[in-house]
Amino acid sequence: MNKIIFAALIALSTSSAFAAEKIDVAVKGLVCGFCAQGIEKTFNAMPAVENVKVSLKEKHVMIGTRTGATLPDTEITKALEAAGFTVLKIDRKNL
Repeated sequence: MNKIIFAALIALSTSSAFAAEKIDVAVKGLVCGFCAQGIEKTFNAMPAVENVKVSLKEKHVMIGTRTGATLPDTEITKALEAAGFTVLKIDRKNL
């Protein structure tokens, strides 16, 4: 019985490690369509990124990662700060 429970726990932890993620980034300084285009271009060029959407109204960048790929918070922050923005918060959800 213990072996079955252990195997199930391993399977669950492994499957979530390779799942795609939805990353929601709150950004300060996001004010125009040109800003949004630059952010989309930057993140779409990253191999881990499946899709990206920028909401000027909400001041958020939503990033979808590819299954099995990771996009560290440090990489997200570095890309946005290099473009002149301030990252306020990063939230992640496994898909």
